This record gives sequence, C-alpha cells and structure tokens, in this order.
Amino acid sequence: MHPNVRETRDARERRERSHAAERVLKERRLQAAGLLALAAIVLLVTVWRTGIHNVFLPGWWRLW
Repeated sequence: MHPNVRETRDARERRERSHAAERVLKERRLQAAGLLALAAIVLLVTVWRTGIHNVFLPGWWRLW
C-alpha cells in the first residue's frame, strides 16, 4: 500500500472523529438550551396562572 493512501485515510478518520465530537457538543448545547427554555416556560405559565405575588412571596429572597 502506498504511504500517501495511509496518510489520507488517517486524516479522514481524524476528520470524522472531530466531526462526530462536534455533533455531540452541538446536541448537548441544544439540549441544555431546550431545558432552559422549558424551565422558563414553566415559570412564566406558573406566574401567569397564579400571579407573581403567589409565586414569589414577599421576603422570599431573605430565606438565603
């Protein structure tokens, strides 16, 4: 087998592994963004249904 063919195959395998890693990273970012969006929607719906004073009671920040 010619040495250049081997180098080309190695480069292709490295590129494929890099592409796969980028896809996984992109998927994780999208999943995190989706979960944050879902949490924000749940919070907004809760505030809309019950009112902000029932969700965040006066003095709630003093609990910490």
